[in-house]
Amino acid sequence: MEKIAFEVATVSNGLERLEVLNTESVYGILLDLEMPIMDGLAMLNRLRQKSEAVLVIVLTTDPTRSTIG
Repeated sequence: MEKIAFEVATVSNGLERLEVLNTESVYGILLDLEMPIMDGLAMLNRLRQKSEAVLVIVLTTDPTRSTIG
């Protein structure tokens, strides 16, 4: 069986993630909706405006958030 290795990069907010995307290629993003400076939805919208074809998994710990569903 072939093993696949991934390098994991962490950032503290969506704006920082977008800056990293300008210099690095990524295969996927685990995106928290509750981030400081730029929230997850704003970051996702900016990412899609750049036509980035990257897998995005969105999550939140807020069960009252209107974006769920």
